[in-house]
Amino acid sequence: MEHLHRVVSEALRLFPPVWLVRRQARQPLRLGGHDIPVGASVYYSPYALHRDPRWYPDPERFDADRWLPERSGALPRGAYCPFGAGVHRCIGEAFGITEVMTVLAVLLPRWQFVPASTRAVRPKAVVTLRPDRMPVVVRRRL
Repeated sequence: MEHLHRVVSEALRLFPPVWLVRRQARQPLRLGGHDIPVGASVYYSPYALHRDPRWYPDPERFDADRWLPERSGALPRGAYCPFGAGVHRCIGEAFGITEVMTVLAVLLPRWQFVPASTRAVRPKAVVTLRPDRMPVVVRRRL
């Protein structure tokens, strides 16, 4: 289960469910050398943040071992936020992680999921981030 949790964490790093987050300035602030007035919309992208090479060496590569305690402990606060951050963090985060871990723990020992195509899976950014298309063949494990 520890390995599965690392795999899920890495999948969420590369493909966070929320790819773009909007916040509204409640007070004037200075951000990245820019003055942000009250009421202005400020956006940040977990999708882009999770690919920052300052925090993730070889950021496009899937590496579940990034989440080993000795490696993930060096990440600065806010560098990993697949469900948002701060007081507006998604209330369903714990449920979502528990749900995907449970489903995968039940399915993976019995079923094998094999890509039906060699074509790369491309993300499609709508309200949430999802695959544009991802055909798979499902086979029972022996």
